[in-house]
Amino acid sequence: MAELRRRRLQAALIGIIVVLASGTATIALTLIAEASHPYDRAFEDQRGAHLVAFFNARRATSALVAGTQQLLGASAAGGPWLVADVPFKHGSGKYTLTVVGRGDPGGRVEALRLTAGRWVETAGEIVVTRSFAEQNAIALGDQITALSVRTEPTFRVVGEAIDINEGPAGSWSQSAWVIPDQVDQLVIPGDAMDFKMAYRFHSAPTADQIGRDITKLKMALQPGALTDTVSYLDVRDTFNRVTAAILIFLLAFSVFALGAVALIIANVVTGAVIGSYREIGIMKALGFTPLQVVQSFVAQMAGPALAGCLVGILIGGLLSQPLLNQSTDALGLPSGFSFAPWIPIVAVSGVLVIVVIAAVTPAWRAAVLNPASAISLGTSPRIRGRSGLGRLLNRLGLARPISLGADDAWVRPIRGGLTAIAILLGVATLTFAYGLHGSFNAYHDFAPLQGQVIVERTALYPEAGVITTLKAQPETGNVVRVDSRTMSVSGASAPVQGTFYEGDSTRLGWLVLKGRWFSAPGEAVAASALLQDLHLNVGDSVSGLIDSQPVRIRIVGVTFDPDNSGRAFIADWSTLAAAVPNAEASTYYVALRPGTDPAAFARRIQATQPDFLNAQVADFGASSFGILESVMLALVLVLILIAVVGVFNTVLLNTRERIHDTAVLKTVGMTPGQIVAMVAVSASLLGLVGGLLGVPLGIALHRGLMGLMGNLIGNEMPSVALNVFDPLVLPLLVLAGLVLAILGAVLPARWVARLSVADVLHAE
Repeated sequence: MAELRRRRLQAALIGIIVVLASGTATIALTLIAEASHPYDRAFEDQRGAHLVAFFNARRATSALVAGTQQLLGASAAGGPWLVADVPFKHGSGKYTLTVVGRGDPGGRVEALRLTAGRWVETAGEIVVTRSFAEQNAIALGDQITALSVRTEPTFRVVGEAIDINEGPAGSWSQSAWVIPDQVDQLVIPGDAMDFKMAYRFHSAPTADQIGRDITKLKMALQPGALTDTVSYLDVRDTFNRVTAAILIFLLAFSVFALGAVALIIANVVTGAVIGSYREIGIMKALGFTPLQVVQSFVAQMAGPALAGCLVGILIGGLLSQPLLNQSTDALGLPSGFSFAPWIPIVAVSGVLVIVVIAAVTPAWRAAVLNPASAISLGTSPRIRGRSGLGRLLNRLGLARPISLGADDAWVRPIRGGLTAIAILLGVATLTFAYGLHGSFNAYHDFAPLQGQVIVERTALYPEAGVITTLKAQPETGNVVRVDSRTMSVSGASAPVQGTFYEGDSTRLGWLVLKGRWFSAPGEAVAASALLQDLHLNVGDSVSGLIDSQPVRIRIVGVTFDPDNSGRAFIADWSTLAAAVPNAEASTYYVALRPGTDPAAFARRIQATQPDFLNAQVADFGASSFGILESVMLALVLVLILIAVVGVFNTVLLNTRERIHDTAVLKTVGMTPGQIVAMVAVSASLLGLVGGLLGVPLGIALHRGLMGLMGNLIGNEMPSVALNVFDPLVLPLLVLAGLVLAILGAVLPARWVARLSVADVLHAE
């Protein structure tokens, strides 16, 4: 009966660990699968446009625009759709949406996917993007008000849709859709209004081919008719740079999880087979061949492993969906149940291969022995002589349970090493997660405009009125006018985004990594990606065109700018005024005097002109990385659990193998408390080794991936985002390995301490 119970415990332990391991592997593989080219998959699913063109509705007719499909030889086209940029108000929030007049969400190009509600059917209805609705807490049935015309018509939100070009929430302009006849009612006579055409070709065009198509459009239409174009290559590049910063961390955690899974399965199965050497000897004595012995033990291990694997895959598949939905929502991609059919095949195959290899190696080693040797190894395993550490601790006069526990830690070097590595991965992941959280908090501190108020005005309200209102407030410390323009630069893959400030811009809080902030007309600062694209260094100059007027800027500093993928520059207003003398600002940055409540100030400014001004407190903090931190937390907890289970398995096997020695120690007077201390010391040594090695590994991984993330978003990562490890916290992270080991050793230690010496000797 005792033998049956032991077999049940072994099978249950293997099954539970495989459930945990295969579930973790399923989550990791699912994240890896979804991290592979997410934009490209969504682009094909929604029949994305290779080229989108905008035509001035005052200079090109709908029929003329529709004929451009044949001009370009596009296999399919969507449009022409009438579009206009319209400011809206919802509650206290204001924002500008690109309103598109569209009769239905389908079509051969740029198909939209409704995620909630329905499509617009009558005037006064509007569909918004899912990410925009979530970001601004807009629900179906809510009313939003258009501020572009004096009548201020209201629209009821009847649906939420996913546009392949919407991107991560808040990362670039968002679209909304109304019935086609209502777009021209949202602009005053003379305001800009365009036709939008979306083209899709038989095969994905190159950048040169898209460039030639744009040239065809310009040549076929009157000057000024083509107002803007968007290449899918630029959208994909921007999207991939934004998402890669998140996906790189998900991949790192997933790889760590897969490594821990392989280690824990190998450790458990190997230990179970080694613990059965006595049974192998008996089988040999009964006439079993070595091959039959190996087959028997592989079957014993594979049975519970296969059952656990199937359960784990089901659990992992279900648990991965909330993480995937959060990721896809944050990235502006379609969400829904996603589970690649190859994942269970890979998971089952991988687990079974590890189980078979881990079972065959020790089983064959015992099967080729003669029966007496195998039984002897199973009854009294050959244990190495006392370790140098144990002898040293004994000479130092420490208690015998401590020196004996130190000896037991490495009684099985491979088993102990695998356990220490599992703890190492858990501690390294915990260290990495701590550093990542610190970097996000550091970004909150060095992000520009932090705590300042951003004021935006609509075109219906004069700029002079905004300046007068802001400067009349006693809390106003500094006002900076802001305007953004694109500059065409020879040799650049895409137009360069330029931001121009008028006022004391040194108080905006931009972090300068090299050089200095601009201080004279024609000087500019830029992120590292722009300098790399244009092959520039600090001190170099570059020329381009803004509104067809020549502009020359000299780079005097490198700044950290996560927007625009680092392909942007910032300069003084005088640089813009030289090319566009009548330029006006629509955005204003307001620095407040000390002691001012920014939220109260923003509410008061907005109340002065509720229909024309939008004032918000700038806050770019750790909340922007909520999805990454939630996934990170889930995987950290899983890896910690794997480490604890690994320690539990190792300590349990060690105590079972040394049960005779433990009984002898109890007969010579060792108390249950001393037995527990001996087992705890053995486990703690493994935890200490894992902690000491895991912390520097986690720090190195953090620095490497943060640097890689900086490159992906087009910036050199500042040292303040890397040096986030508090020296007082590092010892605590090392001790985390100790805590994990002790947690895993508690139950086996209590079990062996309660053993009856008589029962042990009777069993032998």
